[in-house]
Amino acid sequence: MKRHKRRPDFNGIDGKSGYTVRFAQSKDGYWWANAIALPALSVGKTVSKAKVMIAEAIQLWLEETIKMERSVPEPENKHWQISKTGRVTQT
Repeated sequence: MKRHKRRPDFNGIDGKSGYTVRFAQSKDGYWWANAIALPALSVGKTVSKAKVMIAEAIQLWLEETIKMERSVPEPENKHWQISKTGRVTQT
């Protein structure tokens, strides 16, 4: 198995939802993405793929949680808002 030079972990704001996401690279080179305020997790071979996957995981979690009439934490980035259907829009 090829070893990858591990890059440092970092936080970023998901551009589609406004939630803070933590990115970490595993020893095998894959990237894990975790939405800190939500139970959403994804993995991708690249940072770009992990970003796409976590955005989808966040959106699906929001939609299902709202359908079940449960509370949803507000995005950390206050320039975003969540609609009654779970769609996240920029304000």
